[in-house]
Amino acid sequence: MQTLEFSFLIGVGAAFIGNGRASTCNGANFAYRKDTFYEVGGFTGIDELASGDDELLLQKVAERFPGKIGFLKFRDAIVYTHAKYNLKEFLQQRRRWASKSTKYKDKKVIAVAIFMWMFNMTMLVNVALGFLISPSLRSFFSSSG
Repeated sequence: MQTLEFSFLIGVGAAFIGNGRASTCNGANFAYRKDTFYEVGGFTGIDELASGDDELLLQKVAERFPGKIGFLKFRDAIVYTHAKYNLKEFLQQRRRWASKSTKYKDKKVIAVAIFMWMFNMTMLVNVALGFLISPSLRSFFSSSG
């Protein structure tokens, strides 16, 4: 499930970049030029957060260099990271990620983040409902039409 969700996040980031905007990135797969880093002031102004320096740096670069960010779709450039081992770690990570949303200047990025959160919650609710509705109740609903 985490791989599916993370693929969704990467796809959203790629789609934004394909449309000339920047929304999200992953620090493990994020590359930038040193001179660009210094030109936007590096992590200054975003260094007090526990998480999100990668995405907030992306936002700074996107603001300074609109339309100049690219997405490299090249298998040999992929950096793999491990999924969280349990639900508690996963939720802590997502809470950390959400904590940076107040720093975004682009309100469309915030809207996308809310949409992604709602989408993920919908998936969890659907899984829970799948376990809660007994087979006999499912057959009742399917035959009562």
